[in-house]
Amino acid sequence: ADVVEMMLVQNAQMYQILMHNLMLRALPSSAFLPSGASQAAPLHPTPQRRKPPSVHHHHHY
Repeated sequence: ADVVEMMLVQNAQMYQILMHNLMLRALPSSAFLPSGASQAAPLHPTPQRRKPPSVHHHHHY
């Protein structure tokens, strides 16, 4: 049961990170950038070269 609980916690954390990234991307970047800041180096670069995990999450409600 410990492994299942750990996987559920990891799933929730991954979901939170994904939702956070989507929310940050949906916001206009000028909302949290000081005026005159260059957008060449974002604070959180999106890891686009990482392949999606081969884990299928099943949500039980």
